[in-house]
Amino acid sequence: MMTDLFSALRAFTSDWFTTRNYVSLLAGVPALLGVACVGLIVGMSAPKSVQLKRYDQYQRAGVAAMQVDDYARAKLWFERALQIRPDEPRVQLALAEATHHDGEPEVAIKILQDVIAKGDRGTAAKAALLAVKIRINALPDAENDAQRGALLQSSEAFARIALEKAPESRDAAGALAQILAQTGRVDVAIETLEPIATQHRDFYVTLAHLAAANRDPGSAKRYAENAVQFLKPQIAIQPNNFNVRSALANMLQQTGDFNEATRLLNDGMRLANDEQKELLSEVYVGIALREFDRLSDETYSLQILQKQLALLDQMLKFRPDNLKVMARLARMVGAYEFLDEKYEAHLKQSLTETPYPETIHLILGTYYAKAEQFDEALFHLEAAYRSELKSATLMNNLAWVIIATQPQEADRALTLVEAAIKLRPTDPDLISTRAEILFKQQRWDAARNDFESILGRVENQKQVHERLAVIYDKLGKGDIAELHRSKSQ
Repeated sequence: MMTDLFSALRAFTSDWFTTRNYVSLLAGVPALLGVACVGLIVGMSAPKSVQLKRYDQYQRAGVAAMQVDDYARAKLWFERALQIRPDEPRVQLALAEATHHDGEPEVAIKILQDVIAKGDRGTAAKAALLAVKIRINALPDAENDAQRGALLQSSEAFARIALEKAPESRDAAGALAQILAQTGRVDVAIETLEPIATQHRDFYVTLAHLAAANRDPGSAKRYAENAVQFLKPQIAIQPNNFNVRSALANMLQQTGDFNEATRLLNDGMRLANDEQKELLSEVYVGIALREFDRLSDETYSLQILQKQLALLDQMLKFRPDNLKVMARLARMVGAYEFLDEKYEAHLKQSLTETPYPETIHLILGTYYAKAEQFDEALFHLEAAYRSELKSATLMNNLAWVIIATQPQEADRALTLVEAAIKLRPTDPDLISTRAEILFKQQRWDAARNDFESILGRVENQKQVHERLAVIYDKLGKGDIAELHRSKSQ
């Protein structure tokens, strides 16, 4: 959970692990691309001025190689520079960066450990942060939990060194807080960031998310209010900064001002290009999910239902196949199943009062399908499908109802569910629907393939074994059919 949280936060807070471009630390050295003619190091008998000139040429050549991603050549030049001045920490940092990018992270770590041991506090902090970056980058390739734990432990140790060497460093505090949160110590992460947030107020955004993840709504709201005070002037100065706009919308929702958050995102949509609109719509879905859940905690009423319908409608338009959105749809279909008559009446009343009938038709259709009232289900799902709403869930549910009520329309049902599978190719529920259609079409081998692919992945395993028993009988494999039949009892 924490990994997702922080990957989202990186869009609008400081990138803790984007360490400074260490080659740029080489005193503003310009990139010299024509340095291939630099000669080899001569003996120590060469005049000191000649050695220093070559040192300067070598580090310039390393910078040039880094700028074109030629890390092997960059290593060569930095190593030559260090032969002349072995204890130059800026060049050691650059060598570590090049070595890391050249696929030798452990060698890079050893170089950085040497810098940490011998460098001044500022340089040591930079080296420790680069070591954190290397360890964090290795996490996706961890082969098991033990290896992942060791990487996190090592990254935490380096982050603590960075913060010890530079207590005022936002990057060091942020790095340590991320690791703490990622390892479940959210309280300690908050304690780490709180002192530094008074100077670096954008950290209030992070603190608000951490407190919310820690199920502390009071603190989350307090941090969010501080973040809003910081971000509002920023958006006034930079209306086209969509990362700031997204952060402010998130914080406004956490303070309880969802309408203002929505207005802010809608204003941004008018300024945004297609890529920026994707970012804003993703942010909208995120805050709408939280608002939906907040409403779910309130006492049920028609007004609450209609607010949730409005949120669901917008989320379906932005992200029709987002699994979290689908989970809220399922909750609306099933949450009030013991209030059947009242809930049904409220949904139908909402059809006459709201501008999003397709969403209500989808909910009603799914609701009736669960109750096996297939004629009603077919009416409402067809109505939803005739709108612009084309989610995988809608197409799957419509295909299921068609095959249950109109088996002669099996080809249409198959077309619908295959379109749904293109949107969510590994979803076992969609594959189950296709398997059922193929079974009814007596396409035994294709049905067998689908049913076998969902064994252990859907709830009703007995029915899957029943179907496979019939299929293997049809394919002339009675012994395998009996094995499936025994598991369907």
